[in-house]
Amino acid sequence: MQNIGVIVYDPAAAALHWRFIDDWNTITAVPEDQEYLALLSEDILQSVREMGPENFLQYLEDTLSGVLRITDRTPITVSDLSTSLEQLYLEYVGQDRGKARTSRSGA
Repeated sequence: MQNIGVIVYDPAAAALHWRFIDDWNTITAVPEDQEYLALLSEDILQSVREMGPENFLQYLEDTLSGVLRITDRTPITVSDLSTSLEQLYLEYVGQDRGKARTSRSGA
């Protein structure tokens, strides 16, 4: 199992921030899976807009299994969210997994 990204929820701003790898060839050689994963960031953004950040996270926690999984939430305190997102990405995904894509939902 490989980590493909990190999601950070900022309750004060009611926003999600995420970073996923962009080179899905490093994860799977199956073209259909690559296409699905390439659309993941856009799908998250659309779902967050429809459900809101908190409801979307709850939905992921309740439904993901198999190909995509989400770990339990871990509270963190940050002074610079962008820097913290980068640090978490490097810690959990690593720098050798291709170019990254960073996105944000909310205000």
